[in-house]
Amino acid sequence: MTPTPVADPAVDIEFARITARLEPFSEPDPEQGAEPAPVTTAPVPQETEPKQGERPAERPEPADR
Repeated sequence: MTPTPVADPAVDIEFARITARLEPFSEPDPEQGAEPAPVTTAPVPQETEPKQGERPAERPEPADR
């Protein structure tokens, strides 16, 4: 005789909660006819050194603690 698993409602609720949180991150399945969203890479802003003769940007004075 094979033991049959008993559904635990607490496990089902936890699984549904985790699945709902992961849903926005899941990719569409190409086999289902959905195309994956295009990946866009935005350039990362780089901090640049001031050019010769330029003053560096003014920085606010640190507040006294």
